[in-house]
Amino acid sequence: MCTSLTYENSRGDHFLARTMDFAFELGGQPIFMPRQQEIDGDAGTFTTKYGFIGAGRNLSHYIFVDGVNEFGLGAAALYFRGYAKYQQSAPADKLAIAPHDVVAWALGNAQSVADLRELVKHIQILDVPVSLLGLTTPLHFIFSDPTGDTAVLEATNADLHLIDDPVGVMANSPELNWHLQNLSTYGTLQAAERPLQDRLGYQLP
Repeated sequence: MCTSLTYENSRGDHFLARTMDFAFELGGQPIFMPRQQEIDGDAGTFTTKYGFIGAGRNLSHYIFVDGVNEFGLGAAALYFRGYAKYQQSAPADKLAIAPHDVVAWALGNAQSVADLRELVKHIQILDVPVSLLGLTTPLHFIFSDPTGDTAVLEATNADLHLIDDPVGVMANSPELNWHLQNLSTYGTLQAAERPLQDRLGYQLP
């Protein structure tokens, strides 16, 4: 299962990290995307305002699964099977985006999570397959910036908005609210008072 999390070091620097767990090697590599690049996405063309770097692959155009831009805004795409619901067309006043192009669009156009909250009102994620898999990838997305502001984008209907992520963690399906409710199950857990080897009853190697 893919998992993404945020953390802060002793100097107060904020980071977004992720694991990538997939059934086969995706062939990704570090890719730098400079400012003012026109990207011919699978659902429509868009232009980057800001530079960013991330893990991606060139499939007729560069597709990114995660990355960070010049302002420190980080993004990661995680599997959302059974929950993602994409639209078949976009209104005339909205930019059409394929699910696998959302990371590049966001990192290339937003300076922060607050900035992104406004920008997502002007896009529509469409049901468009990615050539590598031959299907439309069910995805949701986590975003985090240097202030620690963290949010998740889940396309479950036509109206897109960022959902606050107070724990700074995201995994695959189900939706964020389920994960937050599930965490309450573990609210009574406490740190162990004895070393693990004592509780197991034998010496660990």
